[in-house]
Amino acid sequence: MPLPLVRAVAVVVAVLLGLGAGVALLSKRLAGKHVAILGRQQVGKMTLLQYLRDGKVPSESKRTVDPVPGGDFDMDISGKTVHWKVRQDLPGNDSPAYKHWRDAFEKADYVWYLFRSDLIANGDPDEIQAVRDHLDMLKTWKKELGADSRRVMLIGTWADQDSIFNEKWEEFDLVVKQANPIKTGSLGLGADVVVGSLATTDGANRLAKRIGRYLN
Repeated sequence: MPLPLVRAVAVVVAVLLGLGAGVALLSKRLAGKHVAILGRQQVGKMTLLQYLRDGKVPSESKRTVDPVPGGDFDMDISGKTVHWKVRQDLPGNDSPAYKHWRDAFEKADYVWYLFRSDLIANGDPDEIQAVRDHLDMLKTWKKELGADSRRVMLIGTWADQDSIFNEKWEEFDLVVKQANPIKTGSLGLGADVVVGSLATTDGANRLAKRIGRYLN
């Protein structure tokens, strides 16, 4: 039985509002702020930015087409201007690259560090070591800079690659937050931790709303 017109319109509006809620929340909280996004290769930095810019996750075939600018740039999110600092991926213990990260860290109001939550949850030694090194580095910088107003957030991506997340996301969320180096790193940085997926627009929207809840 077809829905009455008024009810059908209400359902469509509700769906659209739901899909845009994460972006709308972030646009209000980040307006005029400087956000540094740090992380290793292929953790989802560009996908997150493209989602915030376009309101949807790009298809796999277009993720490297029309990329969001790198370095320092301004980007509108739902009509609000946000200043972004997206530094190059670290290929290893590369001192020049670390210098770029520190520059972004020092000048940001918010620092978002992205990591592979699926690998952390499954005890991948390479991811654990890389994340530990990076978070120790951020803690050193924060200590050297003294008390400041910048907020650090650890954002775990690729959660959809773990079956526990797909079945019981609360359980997966807890596993990641209790795992080292996330637990010790977040405590040392006074950082919030959010976990989710950027594989679909719906998943990205849920992740964006979780991020938004921790922003002042």
